Amino acid sequence: MTHYPHPKPNVDTFSQVMVLIGLGMMLISVLGMIVLVANGAPSGFLLLIPVMAALALPLIMRLSVTPAVTIDDAGLTIKPRFGKAHQIDWHQVEKVAPFPLLPSEDTEVVRRAAVGRSHYAVAQGLMLIIPSLPPRYRVAGWFAGEGGKPIIAITNRSHVNYDQLAQTVLNRTHSHSQPVG
Repeated sequence: MTHYPHPKPNVDTFSQVMVLIGLGMMLISVLGMIVLVANGAPSGFLLLIPVMAALALPLIMRLSVTPAVTIDDAGLTIKPRFGKAHQIDWHQVEKVAPFPLLPSEDTEVVRRAAVGRSHYAVAQGLMLIIPSLPPRYRVAGWFAGEGGKPIIAITNRSHVNYDQLAQTVLNRTHSHSQPVG
């Protein structure tokens, strides 16, 4: 059994807590709009609710897309920072493909300058399409162009020992034809 957590757990925890706070503020805003309309405010305020829901989708994706992963012979266990863990058997992974939501090297000028050329690594990642995952994982699938199929991603920025993790996933899912990057 091998565990692949986030390389900077404190940064990940802070980021996830900020996302939860953002979602909480959005929920409070929606409830406030409903109360305002119930107390005589123009009903046009209700038109903002779908906008708030749309703005919440990237935050929901951030909570779900790159959970910590533990791998054993039977499959993988995904462990999101908030929420319950899910045991996935290898045969439940429908497809493994390159993760399309990673930035390209030419768009990361600021990041490369901030971390230094010697420490910069091009973003690499795989997405695993796993139909048995709960609905919150469908948001990431929608953004990744998979038509709302539930996915998780493993990347060199969100998992320690990414190369080993990616190779293990590719070997176990018989996806040798898929590139690792």
